[in-house]
Amino acid sequence: MREKIEKSIVAAKTELNTKNNKYKKVFLDNYEGEYVLAEIYKFCGVDRPSYVEGSPDRTAYNEGMKRVALHIKGILKQSGTDVDKIINSYQESINYDPFKK
Repeated sequence: MREKIEKSIVAAKTELNTKNNKYKKVFLDNYEGEYVLAEIYKFCGVDRPSYVEGSPDRTAYNEGMKRVALHIKGILKQSGTDVDKIINSYQESINYDPFKK
């Protein structure tokens, strides 16, 4: 029984490392990936409030968008990457606000 549990733990860790490596390859192994990561972060509104007065639907939508970016960021952070530093280095070149009217 103990051997089965240990094998399951090893398999889970291997799967997690594979997933982390895939995210790193897409977002961190090249300039374009880092730029896209920063753009996703900006577009999903991680740096601004989600709340929209009088609109619980819009607030929920904004929170959902934000959750996507935070999910990606969380996976990349598990690999020991300073994601905030990378994202901040591209913020000036991404100088638009997709929700500004």
